[in-house]
Amino acid sequence: MIANDMNPDKAVVFYDGVCGICNFFVRFLIANDTADLFRFASLQSDYAHRSLDQNVFSIDSMVLVVGSNSYVASEAVLRSVALLGGGWSLLSVLLWIPRRLRDVLYRIFAHNRYLLGSANSCLVPSDGVRKKFIL
Repeated sequence: MIANDMNPDKAVVFYDGVCGICNFFVRFLIANDTADLFRFASLQSDYAHRSLDQNVFSIDSMVLVVGSNSYVASEAVLRSVALLGGGWSLLSVLLWIPRRLRDVLYRIFAHNRYLLGSANSCLVPSDGVRKKFIL
């Protein structure tokens, strides 16, 4: 997909910037990212369009890039949470569930995500976390 050319020590989470659930997940990661591991870019951003393969946009999914490794859908979500460490890493046991099954459930959820709320614009970070966003 991409190489993390911004900072190889940071994981980049690409998310749907107008999805309320995706924005909630980004805020969750920010609040629990005590080691400053993550950077964020909306799938609608110029950075995402320059960096990700165009077929990523057709899969309608969250994307996690860690160094030269890329993860999509349920694996992106679970690996993001696992990277937080501490008790959150216990959720990585869900990676033992076959990816095909996890991704079916993820797709059903993703297909209906706007039923649970959407935003008219991308998340606007406060000054304190602005450095975590790639525009």
